[in-house]
Amino acid sequence: MKVTKLDAATSQIATAIWLYFEDSDPISVHTLVHAGCEIIDRLCDAKGTPGIRKNLLERIKPEYQKTVSDKLNLAANFFKHAATSKPDEALENFDDERNFMGLIHACHGLTLLGVKLPQAEIFSSWINVAQPELLEKPVPREEIAKLFGNVWDQPRAEQKKVGRDALALRLTGKLPAD
Repeated sequence: MKVTKLDAATSQIATAIWLYFEDSDPISVHTLVHAGCEIIDRLCDAKGTPGIRKNLLERIKPEYQKTVSDKLNLAANFFKHAATSKPDEALENFDDERNFMGLIHACHGLTLLGVKLPQAEIFSSWINVAQPELLEKPVPREEIAKLFGNVWDQPRAEQKKVGRDALALRLTGKLPAD
């Protein structure tokens, strides 16, 4: 089987989004998102389109770029690597919110590469449900409420269920692409 880097990244991101919406295994979600984003950012660079990470680091003073980069990689490196000198090391304060931000990064990167991935499109639309305040032009709440009720006051697990249901409908053809 021939697999390109883009194939690998889209597979990782699609799986991460599914697991995220399932509210399952945030460590695996994080590892998949980070791996996929690394590939996406490098493919963006190769295409001459700076990825999100490069754009971010270029806005940081040179003397702080390594510190910021290390912080961005902290959890992913912890989940991938072990040090024999620190067998009982623990990662403090890991939060699934890192996965939310990582998935935003991944979905935008796929858009920069011209990739249309149904999971990424649903996740990007789902941000209107989860955190519409992040968006320049969110869908009006009345429109979302017609479909899903008042989901903004619901716990994240309930919001994720909305995303999971929308993704299942999209993948079965019951929710058409835009």
